[in-house]
Amino acid sequence: MKKFFPEAVTIFLLPPSFEELKRRIEGRGYVDSNVSKRLETAKGEVPCARFFDYIVINDYLNEAVEKVKSIILSYRVKKERVLDEIEKFRLDKDIVDLLKGGECYVKET
Repeated sequence: MKKFFPEAVTIFLLPPSFEELKRRIEGRGYVDSNVSKRLETAKGEVPCARFFDYIVINDYLNEAVEKVKSIILSYRVKKERVLDEIEKFRLDKDIVDLLKGGECYVKET
Protein backbone atom coordinates (compact mmCIF):
# COMPACT_ATOMS: atom_id res chain seq x y z
CA MET A 1 0.00 0.00 0.00
CA LYS A 2 2.75 2.48 0.96
CA LYS A 3 4.51 1.77 -2.34
CA PHE A 4 1.55 3.10 -4.31
CA PHE A 5 0.23 5.59 -1.74
CA PRO A 6 3.17 6.77 0.40
CA GLU A 7 0.96 9.29 2.20
CA ALA A 8 -1.45 6.56 3.34
CA VAL A 9 -1.81 6.06 7.07
CA THR A 10 -1.72 2.35 7.85
CA ILE A 11 -3.32 0.69 10.86
CA PHE A 12 -2.78 -2.94 11.82
CA LEU A 13 -5.55 -4.49 13.90
CA LEU A 14 -3.87 -7.02 16.16
CA PRO A 15 -5.84 -9.73 17.97
CA PRO A 16 -5.09 -10.01 21.68
CA SER A 17 -4.33 -13.73 21.26
CA PHE A 18 -4.60 -16.52 18.72
CA GLU A 19 -7.14 -18.23 20.97
CA GLU A 20 -9.36 -15.14 20.80
CA LEU A 21 -8.84 -14.88 17.05
CA LYS A 22 -9.90 -18.52 16.68
CA ARG A 23 -13.01 -17.89 18.76
CA ARG A 24 -13.93 -14.89 16.58
CA ILE A 25 -13.33 -16.79 13.33
CA GLU A 26 -15.47 -19.68 14.52
CA GLY A 27 -18.14 -17.20 15.62
CA ARG A 28 -18.33 -16.00 12.02
CA GLY A 29 -19.36 -19.49 10.93
CA TYR A 30 -16.15 -20.72 9.34
CA VAL A 31 -15.67 -24.49 9.16
CA ASP A 32 -12.68 -26.16 10.83
CA SER A 33 -10.46 -26.30 7.72
CA ASN A 34 -11.01 -22.60 7.06
CA VAL A 35 -10.30 -21.75 10.71
CA SER A 36 -6.93 -23.50 10.52
CA LYS A 37 -6.04 -21.75 7.26
CA ARG A 38 -7.05 -18.37 8.66
CA LEU A 39 -4.98 -18.89 11.82
CA GLU A 40 -1.95 -19.90 9.76
CA THR A 41 -2.42 -16.81 7.59
CA ALA A 42 -2.63 -14.65 10.72
CA LYS A 43 0.65 -16.07 12.01
CA GLY A 44 2.26 -14.81 8.80
CA GLU A 45 0.51 -11.45 9.01
CA VAL A 46 1.31 -10.54 12.63
CA PRO A 47 5.03 -9.90 11.99
CA CYS A 48 3.99 -7.39 9.30
CA ALA A 49 2.44 -5.19 12.00
CA ARG A 50 5.81 -3.58 12.69
CA PHE A 51 5.74 -2.04 9.20
CA PHE A 52 2.45 -0.21 9.80
CA ASP A 53 2.16 3.33 11.12
CA TYR A 54 -0.10 2.27 13.99
CA ILE A 55 -0.94 -0.94 15.78
CA VAL A 56 -4.33 -1.19 17.48
CA ILE A 57 -4.91 -4.17 19.73
CA ASN A 58 -8.43 -5.30 18.96
CA ASP A 59 -9.30 -6.62 22.39
CA TYR A 60 -12.51 -4.68 23.08
CA LEU A 61 -14.43 -3.55 20.01
CA ASN A 62 -15.53 -0.15 21.34
CA GLU A 63 -12.01 0.71 22.51
CA ALA A 64 -10.45 -0.41 19.23
CA VAL A 65 -12.95 1.68 17.26
CA GLU A 66 -12.16 4.73 19.41
CA LYS A 67 -8.43 4.24 18.86
CA VAL A 68 -8.87 4.02 15.09
CA LYS A 69 -11.09 7.11 15.14
CA SER A 70 -8.42 8.95 17.16
CA ILE A 71 -5.77 8.03 14.61
CA ILE A 72 -7.95 9.31 11.78
CA LEU A 73 -8.78 12.53 13.62
CA SER A 74 -5.14 13.19 14.49
CA TYR A 75 -4.13 12.66 10.85
CA ARG A 76 -6.65 15.28 9.74
CA VAL A 77 -4.88 17.95 11.80
CA LYS A 78 -1.31 16.81 11.24
CA LYS A 79 0.88 19.82 10.51
CA GLU A 80 2.19 18.62 7.15
CA ARG A 81 -1.30 17.80 5.90
CA VAL A 82 -2.78 21.11 7.01
CA LEU A 83 0.05 23.10 5.45
CA ASP A 84 -0.09 21.12 2.21
CA GLU A 85 -3.83 21.66 1.92
CA ILE A 86 -4.07 25.10 3.53
CA GLU A 87 -6.25 26.52 0.74
CA LYS A 88 -8.99 24.02 1.61
CA PHE A 89 -9.51 25.58 5.01
CA ARG A 90 -11.51 28.75 5.51
CA LEU A 91 -8.70 30.84 6.90
CA ASP A 92 -8.11 34.53 6.59
CA LYS A 93 -5.55 35.32 3.87
CA ASP A 94 -3.26 37.01 6.45
CA ILE A 95 -3.19 33.80 8.50
CA VAL A 96 -2.43 31.70 5.40
CA ASP A 97 0.37 34.04 4.33
CA LEU A 98 1.95 33.94 7.79
CA LEU A 99 1.69 30.16 7.95
CA LYS A 100 3.33 29.82 4.56
CA GLY A 101 6.26 32.13 5.16
CA GLY A 102 5.99 34.38 8.16
CA GLU A 103 8.87 34.81 10.60
CA CYS A 104 8.45 32.79 13.78
CA TYR A 105 9.55 34.81 16.79
CA VAL A 106 10.17 31.64 18.83
CA LYS A 107 13.43 30.04 17.72
CA GLU A 108 12.99 26.75 19.54
CA THR A 109 10.08 24.98 21.14
